[in-house]
Amino acid sequence: MYEYLKGEYAGFYANNVVIECAGVGYKVMTSLICIESMPQTGETVTIYTHLSVREDAMDLYGFLDKNDIDVFRLLMSVSGVGPKVALSVLSALSSAQIAQAVLSQDQAVLTSAPGIGPKVAQRMILELKDKIAGDMVFADSGPSKMGDGAMQSSFDEAVAALMALGYSKNQASNAVRSVLHEADSVEDVIKAALRSLMR
Repeated sequence: MYEYLKGEYAGFYANNVVIECAGVGYKVMTSLICIESMPQTGETVTIYTHLSVREDAMDLYGFLDKNDIDVFRLLMSVSGVGPKVALSVLSALSSAQIAQAVLSQDQAVLTSAPGIGPKVAQRMILELKDKIAGDMVFADSGPSKMGDGAMQSSFDEAVAALMALGYSKNQASNAVRSVLHEADSVEDVIKAALRSLMR
């Protein structure tokens, strides 16, 4: 129903922020990470939103980053994960950390978030590993020898090249991701990834 809200940031309380749009204050539930990134009160802000409708309530959830709202929706698609649990996860981990943990099948990272036990973490990995987009992993990556655009392009090209050699998408993605920040060109990425796969 609401793709995003653009208006004046009117402050926060608990895990809610208030965005004033055309004289209406919208209460948006969000993560602690998002609250810490909000601008000064009175400044204009755009927040991407998701409307959760239940029999007894309508709650609006939102994030400053489009990746965060995408990951929020993905988390809610996991069996046993509702909006409050998804919000708790995004308060402890960034969308990039969640995506990286799912793709690398790192249960320890996922269970570090409140409300996520080993069984839920395992379901997250099983149900999301084929839904996580590769570009989510780069949302807060460290410095690279390539720019962000070149890095994403190199990632896609290298994965495609390894898949053409017979590796699965998961194998190729994990291998490329592990060496991407150390390479200067897509050729270097492919060579380094191949060395990693052949160990």
